[in-house]
Amino acid sequence: MRHVPILALVLLMPGCLAGQLRAPAQDHHVQTQIIVEQCESGTYQCSPELLEDLQAMRDQACLIESITAKRNGSECSPEEADGE
Repeated sequence: MRHVPILALVLLMPGCLAGQLRAPAQDHHVQTQIIVEQCESGTYQCSPELLEDLQAMRDQACLIESITAKRNGSECSPEEADGE
């Protein structure tokens, strides 16, 4: 019986943590998306290497947001349609 409270705590913590991280994860995803769009449009002068890193960061931020929102993250797949 002594292990029941510990088990309950272990089962409840991921949901609690996901709830606390939801807003920061959404903010990070939106911010990285905006930066990538501004680099792609020429508003910011970004090297191809920096743009590639920012795109990877955006995809990771999307996946983190999906985890906190309990979605599968299928909308976060990298855009490889341009022949890379």
